[in-house]
Amino acid sequence: MSLKFNGLKELETSFRKAGSRMASAEATAVRKTGVTIVARQSRAIASIVNLKISTIKSKIVTIQKPRAGDPKISFEVRGEGIALREYAARQTKKGVTVLILKGGGRRTVKGAFMAKGYGGNLQVFRRTGLSPRIMKAGRYLGKRREPIEKLFGPDVFSQYVKEEIQAAGERAWNERLPIELKAATDYALDYIGL
Repeated sequence: MSLKFNGLKELETSFRKAGSRMASAEATAVRKTGVTIVARQSRAIASIVNLKISTIKSKIVTIQKPRAGDPKISFEVRGEGIALREYAARQTKKGVTVLILKGGGRRTVKGAFMAKGYGGNLQVFRRTGLSPRIMKAGRYLGKRREPIEKLFGPDVFSQYVKEEIQAAGERAWNERLPIELKAATDYALDYIGL
């Protein structure tokens, strides 16, 4: 049987490593909790509005990521309109129908039509009613046509500011942070051998 005792120098090194690892563990816990907050808020918005969760998540951007000395996380929600095609758009004889709110009925955008946009995706367009212009290229070369505009639906920001969405984020923070913090600190202490 042998016993090994560390001197003060080894203990000081171990504590210094523990301090830096714990700061990193705190930042990791905050980052993982932030991912959970975005996921839960996106699901809450998707339960109200007829959008894919991936579309909603793409509009919630992390602008400040947590670091070892500064474990803060900040989100920014882009207030850009979302292409109307994302709201389950369907072409009909009268126009294009869309389903914006879950549980609500489909709405018809009269005079709208679906065509390929610049990226090759189907988009919803409508004639603007402005003065016609002579087409310079394409299948309508030399004919008079009204300009068209791409149509957009409600943005994510209009839902994100609602009280129930903010409450979902707060609940996620209160539930997940202690769990993530414990897991990260256990891993950090195990890593340095304490």
